[in-house]
Formats: sequence, C-alpha cells, structure tokens
Amino acid sequence: MLRVVWYDWRLEYPGASAGGCFGTNNAASMTPEGEVSYAGPIISEIWHPDIAFLNLVDDAPFKAQYSAFWLYPDGLVWWSQKLLIKLACDFPRAGRTDDRSMDFTQMPYDTHRCPMRLTTFRDTSDLISFRFLFGTSVQIVPGARTSGVAEWELEDVIGGEDLDAALTGAWADSGHGLVWTFVLRRKPRYYEVSVLVPSSCVVVFAYLSFFITRASGPARATVPVVAFLVLTSQSNSVASSIPRSNDDVWLVRFLRVSSYFVLWAAICYAVCNMLTRVEARVKMALADKQQAINASQDKAIAAALQSNVEEKGDAAHHSTRTRAEVDGELHNEGIDDELSDQNDIVVHNHELAEIELNFKRTSGRLGRLMYSKRLGCLWLRDEHIDIANRYLFPLSYANFVGVMYGQLGR
Repeated sequence: MLRVVWYDWRLEYPGASAGGCFGTNNAASMTPEGEVSYAGPIISEIWHPDIAFLNLVDDAPFKAQYSAFWLYPDGLVWWSQKLLIKLACDFPRAGRTDDRSMDFTQMPYDTHRCPMRLTTFRDTSDLISFRFLFGTSVQIVPGARTSGVAEWELEDVIGGEDLDAALTGAWADSGHGLVWTFVLRRKPRYYEVSVLVPSSCVVVFAYLSFFITRASGPARATVPVVAFLVLTSQSNSVASSIPRSNDDVWLVRFLRVSSYFVLWAAICYAVCNMLTRVEARVKMALADKQQAINASQDKAIAAALQSNVEEKGDAAHHSTRTRAEVDGELHNEGIDDELSDQNDIVVHNHELAEIELNFKRTSGRLGRLMYSKRLGCLWLRDEHIDIANRYLFPLSYANFVGVMYGQLGR
C-alpha cells in the first residue's frame, strides 16, 4: 500500500466552520471537517506527482489494484494506492559490493537485500521533494513477513531518502527520491530435507560399496554410477533455479564435491579390479616359474643319477628301481646333498635366467613393478584399498561437511 501526501494551494476551500459546504466534524463522526473522497482514476484531473519506480522488471508499468484520494480544506491531498509491483533486484557489479546486492553464494542459507527505488521522471528536485510522512518509511502488517511466500521470510524493510548518486540517462536529473530495501531471508528447510539429506544418503550408499565383495563386479560398479548420476541431476536442478552467475554457490558446491566422493568410490573399485587381475597374473607367473624350476631340478637330478649309475656299471639295475629307491640309496650313500648342490649350480647357470625372463613376461609390466620378492606377493593388493577406504572415506566426508558448514558460521 503506497500513500502519497502533498499540499496544493490551488485546491484550498473553506470548511463548514468557515462557511463552506463540506462536512462538520462532530463527536459522532470520524471524518475530519471538510474531507472529500474521490475514486482513484479521477486523480488524473488534478496535478499529482509523476511517480516512477527505477527498478521495475523490463520497465513494465506498475499496476494499481485499487486506489482513492481525499481532499482537505487546507489543500492537502492524500492519495492511497494498493500496487502490484514486479521489481528487479541488484546483483554485485564488477569491483563493487554493497548492501543492496543479491548474493547467492551461501544458498540455501542466504539473505538478500532487494531495493525498491521511487523517484519522478517529470518533476525536478526544485519543484518537489520526497520525504517520509511522520518520519516512518514503512509499517509492516502483523503476519505479513511470511504470508504468501513459502520460500522466503521478510526480516526487515529499511527506508532511506537517498538514491544512487550515479544515475544516468533520462534519470540524471532525478537524483531525488526514496528507497525501500527489503531484507529477505531464505527458509532452508526445504533444501535441507529435499536436497542436502538425500545427497548425503547417496554418498553413504556409495560408501557401502566398499563392503561389497570385489568378485561381484556388477554390484560394485553400479552403485557409484547411479549415485553419481543422482547427484549430478540434483546439482543441475539447483543451478537452473538461480540466476546464471560466476559465483560459487554453497549448495551447488556441496553437491559437486559430494559427487566427487562418489567418483572416488568408483575409481577405487576400478583400482581394486585392476589389482585383482594383476595379482592373478603374478600368481600364474609364480606357479609357472616354480613348475619350471622343479622340472629343471628333476632333469638335473636325473642326469646326475644317470652319470653315477653308469660309473658303477649298474645301468640295468637302475632302470628297474623307483625314484623313491634311488633317493633312499643316495641318502644312505650321503651323496644326495652333493647332487642337490650340483643341481642348483646347473639351474642357476643355465636355465634360471630364461625362467626369470618368462616370469617377467607372464606377470606383465605392472606386476613386475608391484611384486615384492621379500614378501612373495604384491606390496599393494585389492583388499588393502577397500580396508583403507572404509576408514578414510567417512572421515574425509565428515570433515568436508564440517568445513562447509563452518564457512557459514554454523
């Protein structure tokens, strides 16, 4: 409701007490003496201030839902209008920050200051001047702070009599006027219930993938992918609901980093899968290597036995004995250790290099890098990744949430 009051000496007239024809103020009447009321459209028949709002959306004219004005004997005119106005709020300009700028960086815990600037286009400051009636810029009706607005709460309305000092163009001579600054605070509960809590649950689902067996590939791969798509969809939905800006919005940043945690889970599964395949190749290469060494040892022992038997002239008897009988005889004669040493020399000098080369070829480049001879296995295995992330993942995410809310001072 906008009320404009001014004096026009040309509209003065005598009241009833001065011999005029209009009304007498008495105890039974609340109407001041000489008051005359008119319908709003008739205001065009008399002089009235040319009121203009500087920050209307697309310069659309404001609409008066209803209006009326009253005349008084001393020339006072009281013009009252209920207006429906669509305003354009300011955004931070390059190199400038002021209290009337809208800033979405802390969404959904953001507070905005949206000004309504009133001035005149036709009249200059030497003809009229704007002042708040009785020094009161605005009166907020009880219950009007939250009524009709589900997402916003009106915290305060601040009035002032100074416009921007740098008015340009057609407004350059209209540096006089009034400003109302509406302080609006967003109600964050919707975003907490519908965005923040579900996104945290999605991250928890991704975390649970570290407890799924690594042999179950489809389950381990599907959980992070679905979670990442859900968070990406939420982030795009939030970004589309606010004006395009280079500002780093708190809620969008929360969703974006949460999606990075989900991506972390997916990458960890890929690493686990790779280590599983590397470990399988190394185990196969180790088995082949040991088999080749055993074959070489058997070959060397057989050659040594053959040579020893020929020296004794007992080749026929040797052919009828079993391997266990030969080993027992060698042990009884005390020459098994000697043959074993000879075997080691033969294997190491003639065949071990080829066996080692085949091992490296079979285990692959990554297997050679990650295989530890001292441990006899890979120094980093797939289960190590899962076990470490079962502790690191929740601690890192909890720390991230704490930092995010710490930036808000909560």
